[in-house]
Amino acid sequence: MTRAQKMVAQALITIGLLGAVWVAVERVMVEETNNTVGMTVDWAEVEETAAAAGVSSADMLVALQSGGATHLAVSERSIGELVERGEIALFRSGDRVDILAGDANVIQQVTRALQARFPGDYERRQAAEGELWLNAPAQAVSSADTGAGYPRAALEAAERAGLSVVARPSSAGVRTSQAVQRVIEQAADTGADVIVFSGDAIVGFPRLVETAAATMQAHELTFGMIEMSPQRGAAALSTQLDHQVVRVHSITAEEMATYPVGRAVERFVRAARERGVRLLYLRLLPGGPEGLVEGNAMYLAHVREGLREVGLTLGVPAPAQPFSAPPWHLAIVTLGVCGGFLWLLQALFGLPGRWYWPIAGVVVLVGAGGMFVAAGLLRDVAALAAAIIFPTIAVAWCARGLTAGAEGPRNIGAVMPRLLGAFLAVSGITLFGGLLVVGLLGDSAYLVKVEQFRGVKLAHLLPIVAVAAVWLARSMDAYQEQIADAGPDMVDYHTGDTVPEWPALWAGLRRALNAVVVYWHVAAAFVGLAVVAMLLLRSGNEAIGAILPMEMELRSALDRFLGVRPRTKEIFLGHPLMVLAILLAIRRVRRGVWLLFAVGVIGQVSLLNSFCHIHTPLMLTLLRVFNGLWVGLLGGLVLCGLWDLFGGAPEPEPEPLPQASLEFDEDEDLT
Repeated sequence: MTRAQKMVAQALITIGLLGAVWVAVERVMVEETNNTVGMTVDWAEVEETAAAAGVSSADMLVALQSGGATHLAVSERSIGELVERGEIALFRSGDRVDILAGDANVIQQVTRALQARFPGDYERRQAAEGELWLNAPAQAVSSADTGAGYPRAALEAAERAGLSVVARPSSAGVRTSQAVQRVIEQAADTGADVIVFSGDAIVGFPRLVETAAATMQAHELTFGMIEMSPQRGAAALSTQLDHQVVRVHSITAEEMATYPVGRAVERFVRAARERGVRLLYLRLLPGGPEGLVEGNAMYLAHVREGLREVGLTLGVPAPAQPFSAPPWHLAIVTLGVCGGFLWLLQALFGLPGRWYWPIAGVVVLVGAGGMFVAAGLLRDVAALAAAIIFPTIAVAWCARGLTAGAEGPRNIGAVMPRLLGAFLAVSGITLFGGLLVVGLLGDSAYLVKVEQFRGVKLAHLLPIVAVAAVWLARSMDAYQEQIADAGPDMVDYHTGDTVPEWPALWAGLRRALNAVVVYWHVAAAFVGLAVVAMLLLRSGNEAIGAILPMEMELRSALDRFLGVRPRTKEIFLGHPLMVLAILLAIRRVRRGVWLLFAVGVIGQVSLLNSFCHIHTPLMLTLLRVFNGLWVGLLGGLVLCGLWDLFGGAPEPEPEPLPQASLEFDEDEDLT
């Protein structure tokens, strides 16, 4: 790579990073102004728990409010539930049905709910014995799941306890635009400020989502979007609401039956702190040594104190301020990805100027200019490209450029500055890619996780494969023979032309693939595949089954000790092995170093992947990355010490390892 080509690539990356930092600052401002969290309990559980404790539901609710509850979730009761509770009785006769109730409030709520869903003739009457009757179309009660209104006792109890209402309308029986409007209006009549729909679908799904959104906006209702178990139509409704929603987290009643209280508290606090959840839907404990009333009040109080300790306040949650990056801003950030691509292109192929400059022009035009035409598609493609390119450049080329040259001292203390500098520089290049992802995915849709980073598996797998292939090829004699005449900048001694590295890499790979396979190679391959498979399985919040035994306790301990836990694959695997690989590369050891780099890149991939979780507050992500770097670096230094203690410091290979075309001087600005 010529000096002019290097300067252009660095300039593009610098411009892109400046644009990404701009987006990052705006995002942090949005995140820091949205720190109010609500805690809601469920009315049905309050009734059940109060009955088991021998107290009134109102008294139970007051105790929970003293523990920290801010909201009461009131679900729309179904026809079947009212029949089961004995509050109504049904008497069918042809195409009509008589509904008997002993409470005027119940018959009023049933009438409104059924009329909203099934227009027709409804007649109410009162018998001489004080019985209340409603004559309605039989179709209105054909399904036991049909919504039948909200219990007045719950709304009155919430008002006395000073709790806001979370309305939970049912979508059962809602088939028309008019029904959608009326059902949501009835939810608003409860005095609710938040709606969390009951069941597995929102009211209005699939064809009337726009009507639902317009009605909610007209009544100033906030949509509570359940995370991890999304309801059908939730993403479409969020889009119609311009992503002005609050994320909701809950633990199912079945889980709470056996879930440790301390872990439940940590889980709720972590959801609010790390994933932008602003409404916690707390299921009540089935029992405990403190009793049902006091035990649940204490449980809520622990969640409340945990929220306060991490800087969050209790109250009525509100959506975050709208946040988005215009196409011209995305175009600026994309220039950084274009620079990284051109850097990688020249590192491999060393194209002459007559090829490089036209290609550079096309890349910039398509990448940056395309944002004005198809930003929705290209921003995801550019983010995926950044996630693949920058860890690959960092470990496959920058690591080599920073460790090549004269052999380092055999004493680890003497080589320490060079070792630390190389590790931090490699991690810095990866960090650049993470910041570009932040700039490209700066949008409210990503903050509430309606949209999310695509290509997670590819972003994990491809850098590992690329780094393993590049370093394996460099460990072969065939590679050394191909670049025998190349100088430290991959420039031919005799002609002064740039020497493309690709032919040498291909020669090295061919030699490696033709090598004799022994038993330990097969065993190592199986271990490597198992590690990669585990990495891919664990690459998401939903990969609960891939968590190792005792890992949750370890995570909790790291959270308490460090404030924000680093990722385990960084501090226990990726970063330590990367430090060891760099040390051996400085000592010009070739055999087996490729494997250390291949595994070490897992830490770099994980570092960048932290920035792909856009719903996690950015400042927390930066702190997580920082903790991962210094803890992983300490682990790497310990590993290097153990290597020298038990493995000895091997003699260097006779052939020197030349620098790549991406070599940087120690005092050269990497941006």
